[in-house]
Amino acid sequence: MDILYVTIAFVVGLSIGLLVMVLTNKSRMNGQRALLENQFGTRIATLEAERVSQSALAQRAFEEKRELELRKDAELERLRSANSDLNGQVKAVQATIIAEREEVEKKRKLLDEAQKNLLEAFKALSADALQKNNEAFLQLAEQNLLKFQEGAKLDLEARQKSIADTITPVKETLEKFDRKVQELDQKRAEEYGSLNTNISKMEESNVRLQVETNRLVTALRAPKVRGRWGEIQLRNVVEMAGMTKYCDYNEQASVTTEDGRFIPDMIVRLPNERTIVVDSKAPMNSYLEALECSDEEDRNSKLDAHASAIRKHVDDLGKKHYWTMFSRAPEFVIMFIPGEVFFSAALERDATLIEHGMRNNIILSTPTTLIALLLSVAQGWREQKITENSEEVSRLGRELYSRMAVFVGHLESLGRSLDRSVENFNKAIGSLDRNLLKTTQRFKELDVSSDKDIEAPRQIEGKTRDVPQLEGGEGVDPE
Repeated sequence: MDILYVTIAFVVGLSIGLLVMVLTNKSRMNGQRALLENQFGTRIATLEAERVSQSALAQRAFEEKRELELRKDAELERLRSANSDLNGQVKAVQATIIAEREEVEKKRKLLDEAQKNLLEAFKALSADALQKNNEAFLQLAEQNLLKFQEGAKLDLEARQKSIADTITPVKETLEKFDRKVQELDQKRAEEYGSLNTNISKMEESNVRLQVETNRLVTALRAPKVRGRWGEIQLRNVVEMAGMTKYCDYNEQASVTTEDGRFIPDMIVRLPNERTIVVDSKAPMNSYLEALECSDEEDRNSKLDAHASAIRKHVDDLGKKHYWTMFSRAPEFVIMFIPGEVFFSAALERDATLIEHGMRNNIILSTPTTLIALLLSVAQGWREQKITENSEEVSRLGRELYSRMAVFVGHLESLGRSLDRSVENFNKAIGSLDRNLLKTTQRFKELDVSSDKDIEAPRQIEGKTRDVPQLEGGEGVDPE
């Protein structure tokens, strides 16, 4: 029997230990799951912000590239126009040079013909006259010819110098133009290379970001995951505002009416027994589909559908009249949208969403605005607590004063009793001294006594101090 009892006790202890281990592991797994889901939601917001930032950078890079191309094209057009003008000037100068060269050539031919004709005329003269005057005439003719050739040479050199002076600036300008065009082409090639490199990196980053976004979007398409993420976002907002003890979730906030059972996502309890209803079932499917669209027209269509879905949810939520199901509830419901991007995307497509919500007694709220609202409610609770503490302190003060008055009365009665006791004690001492001690002294004279003498006790002098009276009298409430 002892062995059987020991065996049974061992089995029971082992079962209890296994049960405790299973419960502990389950609690730890639930905590890890909540942590992962929280990190999951944070990662979604981070990736979405990175995607928006990368898209803005890509758009800005594209616009800068386009602006650079326009400036380069304008500069090349201006340089081409200047080159065309310079080419026209060069052609005009070349035509002038050719015309002047032809004119000089004509004069040289005329000079040669004149010299030839002159020589033939001289030969026709008589031999005698020619013989006599030949040398002098030839010398004079040669001198005249030399003067004419020198004049023609000087005129040609002057014309050539003038042409050279005119062509040199044009040539230098053309050389500068060629260098400028080469520099622009080289700079454009370098900038295009750098810009293409940056665009390639941004495209790679966008591809990686798109892959991550697609994974998250795929996960959020599951209603349970999306609902769980929205619930985590809502709880995080409540925890950050320090309002956990004043908020009820799901089953805790359910209410049953004639139309059935309604379960709002969260109830915020206000001071003075007031409540605010919070709904976190905002639709997000169309926005998630827009993230996957590569075509701009399809994306715009999905974003329009997202705004329409938000508006329809506002209408449906307003028809439930949650504020009529709770006592002393304000006539509005908070529609919680678990991400700023979801609300801003809908608001860009439908700028009247906020006004439409107010007309239906629905306040559209994101994590940022809900935190601000809950912080205001938390401040109201702190002030309510201070008021309640002040009332409790006042009540305790009145109670303490009343009890102190009773205690003072008792203390005063005790003082009077002590005075009477002292008076009776002194009377007893006087009686002892007058009657008993004198008789006992006679025993001593008769040697009928002990070694110890009997001494008369001393009387007590003085009285107890008066007890201070409280203002208002004994047991009277000062207020």
